[in-house]
Amino acid sequence: MQPHQLIDEKEGRVRKFQGLEKKIPNSATQTFFRTNYRNHINQRAIAANKANIMISVNAILFSVVISILSYQNIPETKPFILLPIVLFLVTGLTSLICAVLSIRPKVTTPPEGPIDLEAAKRNVVFFGNFVRMDLEQYEAAVDAVLRDGELLYGNMARDLYFLGQVLDKKYRYLTMSYNIFMVGFVATVATFLLAIFI
Repeated sequence: MQPHQLIDEKEGRVRKFQGLEKKIPNSATQTFFRTNYRNHINQRAIAANKANIMISVNAILFSVVISILSYQNIPETKPFILLPIVLFLVTGLTSLICAVLSIRPKVTTPPEGPIDLEAAKRNVVFFGNFVRMDLEQYEAAVDAVLRDGELLYGNMARDLYFLGQVLDKKYRYLTMSYNIFMVGFVATVATFLLAIFI
């Protein structure tokens, strides 16, 4: 244990983020949190743009495929074209669903029952955690956070952590979307060429 760390008398654990203003210059702490929040916002915007690209590409290709299918009864005159089209529609739809899931908003549902203000103070930054509070409870929680450096930095650290968890899930869905699209597109072209030349 570091000599400057304090022990919480109630829980017997090492208190985090205490004494930061004395040990680290205030500007360095603010720069750390500001930079991390900016990076998270930029990463969310990039994820949204990538998902929109995938949604747009799939929507355009679906329109083209549907137009081809309805043109001069192609499925009846050239039945070999059905297999690659069905393959593309299945993989394209799966890719589209993953892209939509990556940008779908998800709000945590606060637990029912009485509000534990002490627990609420631990993460009062995210709106999903204080939505059930009335104004007076929220103001009291924010006041307590702003008066306690440990609680303040803890709130910001926890908020960054959970933002990172959300980003991780978004990028996992995006990776699945792009991988499925790529594999499906290659498989569709290969199946089409095989149907023509074999």
